[in-house]
Amino acid sequence: MRFYPYNRVYFYILKPNPVTDFLAQCYGFTGIFVTYASFNLVLALLSAGLCIKVSPEAVGSGIPEVKAYLNGVRVKRFSNWKCFVVKVISTILSVSSGLCIGETNINPSDNNVVT
Repeated sequence: MRFYPYNRVYFYILKPNPVTDFLAQCYGFTGIFVTYASFNLVLALLSAGLCIKVSPEAVGSGIPEVKAYLNGVRVKRFSNWKCFVVKVISTILSVSSGLCIGETNINPSDNNVVT
């Protein structure tokens, strides 16, 4: 990767990618989009499959379970390592697939929303 100075702003030129060049030549930009969407779909399905098949108690935020645990209620299979590992791996997979995970504030009264 080379950096070229231009008026105190650095532009970089990436090396060509042979996979995207091949897809663009054979299928056009539709092939690139379908490939991108299918990779995202596979990552999201792997995340959902882990939560459904391996550890169903890893689904959700876990905040109600923590509140119940702090109030003295013993939540079954909440504090085991399998639930923790599945939650970490499925969160990584779902974020890398492009899903919105966590707090998202979509409020039109915010100042940072362009209308």
